[in-house]
Amino acid sequence: MWQAFELAMAKEFRPLMYLRVIGPYDRLRPREAVLADARRSTDDPAHLEWVRRVYDDEVVSATEAQHLESLLVQRLDRLEAALLRHDWLVGSQYSIADLSVAPRVRMYPLVQVPLAPGRHRRVCDWLGRLAARPSFARSEAVQPG
Repeated sequence: MWQAFELAMAKEFRPLMYLRVIGPYDRLRPREAVLADARRSTDDPAHLEWVRRVYDDEVVSATEAQHLESLLVQRLDRLEAALLRHDWLVGSQYSIADLSVAPRVRMYPLVQVPLAPGRHRRVCDWLGRLAARPSFARSEAVQPG
């Protein structure tokens, strides 16, 4: 169930990431330079069109972005409810469910979907428990190759 939850969350998150993160980052460079880089990496017309749409800020409309953001907040509400009587998503122990869902939730601020401690206190506490796990601390210390 939680892996399907994360997959659906990813589909809502991805357009916001391109709208609010990748598009603005790409626009730090000239349009033709970005499109030329894309053409060097692929000749797939759909991918090239996607790169153009991201650059031209045509990924999603403002209304659609608001809708996607509201869906992501609803997911936080669902997590909050799931953590009502448990420290972890599946009962009393850390599990693959926590490992599957946590990275996406931790990326919410990246796409300007804030974690509201007043509204999502249990989710924030859960993320704190996850961050305190030695395996999480070690994974955050890994430097890109």
